[in-house]
Amino acid sequence: MTNTFKIKNQFLPRTFYSLAIIILLVSYEGCDNDPNPKTELEKLPPATQEGKNTFGCLVNGKAWVTKTSIDAVAFYQEGVFQLGAQIEEINREQGIGLAKSFGIEEGVLYDFIHTP
Repeated sequence: MTNTFKIKNQFLPRTFYSLAIIILLVSYEGCDNDPNPKTELEKLPPATQEGKNTFGCLVNGKAWVTKTSIDAVAFYQEGVFQLGAQIEEINREQGIGLAKSFGIEEGVLYDFIHTP
């Protein structure tokens, strides 16, 4: 009986310490220790004119970025320009859309914030 107790007693601390080390390493990996975290503006995809199928904007000062190109759509048809995107995650489903319903000219900058 004493031999069995010694074996169990020696096995238990090793197992406990091994599990404790694994748990500490895994929990440390989940920490965000970036000394220079990105600003909300830096989280947006770069602006392009090549049709790279990316979408991002600031909503109330927070970065709102789609994960895949399937989640964003833009088209111009019969004088209407429409832009839309969605984010679907666990416990989070959001969408954003924008439409301009008069002619759009190439090379003209449009202000969607101050348009009456």
